[in-house]
Amino acid sequence: ARRIAGRRLVTAANHGAPQILQWSNPFSWYYATGVDVEMRRRLVQAGARIEDNDIRVSLMWHNRNDLDLHCITPSQYTIYYGTKKDLTGGYLDVDMNVHGETEKPVENIRWQKDRAQYGRYQFFVNLYRPHIVQIQTPFTVEVEVNGHISRGEGVVSTRNPSNMIYDMTKVADF
Repeated sequence: ARRIAGRRLVTAANHGAPQILQWSNPFSWYYATGVDVEMRRRLVQAGARIEDNDIRVSLMWHNRNDLDLHCITPSQYTIYYGTKKDLTGGYLDVDMNVHGETEKPVENIRWQKDRAQYGRYQFFVNLYRPHIVQIQTPFTVEVEVNGHISRGEGVVSTRNPSNMIYDMTKVADF
């Protein structure tokens, strides 16, 4: 495998090896960063910066509800839809479904390379506004710290729709 700009090019090491792929060319490529394919597609389409970051936390879900990604930084500053940037370079660069625009939303908070400060980071998913009648909204979170990626899944719920009380779920603490 040969690394080309975040991807790996894969082909047979032996020129005479039998064809193992189902198409006519003898090579294939895939992303080597470990980012989930659907997450990557949505982030790229939304204009998120997913490479060259110290920290990246991305959120994906599959309905028109407005979920929000929040971060409490080491300096106790909160990054979310109301304050998208902090003084250390943290930035919410994608915030989707304010009005329930899509069933394939994504959100992304990141610190570019060499900008994240040392200390504790806490990330939360908040069901800000339900745009559909659905009690629970499953989600996927991807956390990347210094190139190491982990994924998790969770659910936020409408706890009391008549009083507009919704879940705030902690998804990462490091």
